[in-house]
Amino acid sequence: MAVQDFANGANILQQVDVSQIFKSLAMGIAEAQQELDDNSIAQLERLSETELAGKSLLELGFVPAFYSFTYADISASIHLRMAEKTSLELGFAASFDYSSSSGAESDFSNLSKEHQFFSEKEEFRSNRKFSMKSSSTSRIKVNNQYYALDQNEGSVSMIEKMHDELLEQEAIERVNIQRNEAYTTVYKTEQNFTGLAITSFAAVTADFGAVSVPISTDFATTFPSSPPPGMFGFSGSKVWGLAPGPIDLEFYFDFDKRIMDFDYDQTVSTYDKRAVFNALGAILRTDPSLVIKIEGYTDGSGPNNYNDHLSIDRCNALLNWLVAKGADLTQLQPHGNGETLAGSNQNPAAQFRKVTVILPPGRSYIYYPVYNPSPTFSPPGPAGASFLLAAASSFVVTNESASQFESGESTYTLLSDYVAGNSTHFYSETREDILHLLHKDTELTFMAYSEESENIEIVAEEGSEEEIRVYNNENETERIQSLATKNRSDRTFAASASVDFRFSRQFEMSVEGSASMSAHMVAVPPPEAFTLHIATAYNPPTP
Repeated sequence: MAVQDFANGANILQQVDVSQIFKSLAMGIAEAQQELDDNSIAQLERLSETELAGKSLLELGFVPAFYSFTYADISASIHLRMAEKTSLELGFAASFDYSSSSGAESDFSNLSKEHQFFSEKEEFRSNRKFSMKSSSTSRIKVNNQYYALDQNEGSVSMIEKMHDELLEQEAIERVNIQRNEAYTTVYKTEQNFTGLAITSFAAVTADFGAVSVPISTDFATTFPSSPPPGMFGFSGSKVWGLAPGPIDLEFYFDFDKRIMDFDYDQTVSTYDKRAVFNALGAILRTDPSLVIKIEGYTDGSGPNNYNDHLSIDRCNALLNWLVAKGADLTQLQPHGNGETLAGSNQNPAAQFRKVTVILPPGRSYIYYPVYNPSPTFSPPGPAGASFLLAAASSFVVTNESASQFESGESTYTLLSDYVAGNSTHFYSETREDILHLLHKDTELTFMAYSEESENIEIVAEEGSEEEIRVYNNENETERIQSLATKNRSDRTFAASASVDFRFSRQFEMSVEGSASMSAHMVAVPPPEAFTLHIATAYNPPTP
């Protein structure tokens, strides 16, 4: 086909229909999801109808798996080429991308941190993400200011310093930092202690050697009004021994922080809690039957999704600290509550940025920092009370979900290098008697958010392409509005086009195209209410 001028060629270009390609690829995902759902529902019905020994298989615990596409990418491109001989060329490229983030994200801890970024960024006007190795010495320019990891700082402080410097920019309200590999933590305890575990109270006196404690009707009357230094009592969400009466067993965090800082906590609570949490760690280490809850909170100054994730990260900060002290992951139950404590208060109020520890009902403990190998009761043998004895011990644990690194080569490399005195492969820093080792190949990902600025400009220093990756900018203007239907997942669509031309008097036209699609799905349990509805429909209760 020949055309006479550019306007004619542009008209032809506009007539090219790319929507069918996009539609067919996207519908493939939707149809696959529908077929999977129909199949799972059919299985659920059959399980309700099939009986064994008078009960349906559904009642016996058989449930089908439902499947959800947690991530999908669809891309398509069409190239329209107009040319006659070598006098003119016009190129057109169109692309379409589809992404899906599972709505079950908050219920499945093994989903990628990318999903966290996805849900967080939708609440801000703009965001930028960049990654670098912890050993990188290159600089990155953020809104015309240069930043670099301070290699003279320790493994924890170098990341904290970068976080604080980025937050100093007026255009940046929040900064989330993730490491692709956890700190390897080494803790050596030389502290002996004697502990008392109380599951029921009785009229008896516990003799720790240098001090005697009468056990009465409840913990408030049991714990001494003037305890010796270092003696603490734990019950419910309270701790005794820091003040004349009980105080809340909690820990405060600085603004937007996810790392425990005992100096900052003391500015809010007025009590130094180092000895308290060391005692709690010792009790958990010595009594593996103890399981505690860790409830996390934020102030009300940030968006909901961001604060939900921030509160979970703060729970994990204390969890990891206690694991480094010798607690087992199975003893710790973290739960992020976001800004629920702050309520309608949208100010960055420090009293809401905390985690609270809650011991189970009917479990109370007394910690005494003096080791007595033969404590006694008077009269002897009280029901529901027993001593916990801990002599000096030394052990090594891996922080942040330690089970993930049981076979991690880098973890063993760091520990063996540490024992051998070789610091070639890691950065180190000791905080609160815990040595944090960070592998120099660890990738750090920084996500900067802004609620005011339309764009956050980030440019890697020239020549640092191998050390720093800068991701594309996203803002409200550039993002395509998310689909309204979010029954099972949040989805976004984005389209882009570009034209490149060289003008001449005559044209010839050819059309080329390509398309690709990839998807990832996970199996999830059926909704509890839906299962109950099916079970009731096919097996109604007997009147």
